[in-house]
Amino acid sequence: MQHDDPRGWESGPAPIAQDAPLSLDGHEFDRPLAELSAREPVCCEPGTPLREALEMMRRERVGSVIVVDALKRPLGIITLGDVLARVALPQLALDTPVAKVMSVNLCTAPAHAPASHASATSARSLP
Repeated sequence: MQHDDPRGWESGPAPIAQDAPLSLDGHEFDRPLAELSAREPVCCEPGTPLREALEMMRRERVGSVIVVDALKRPLGIITLGDVLARVALPQLALDTPVAKVMSVNLCTAPAHAPASHASATSARSLP
């Protein structure tokens, strides 16, 4: 059940694809990533002002926005953690382009890659 938060944030369950598994046990790790995704990623261009990216996060109820080039290739990502560390604490202006604060050197995987590949890649990239 969804309800409004006094701060203007909506809460409730995240969208899940109709046929997506609730857990990744058994053969689910063999499924392609594209089958596990409930939606298209939320994206913006490098020149997008932080305010607009934050409004997108709120509207779409996501914790990150992928920064892409004109051909929709990922260049970086801006997460709520980036916002805290690189925007809120240093009191950076919200008209600053996301390219100034995005995380780069992304680990990516093609949509046809199995979930096991993405899981292993993600685990190897942890500090």
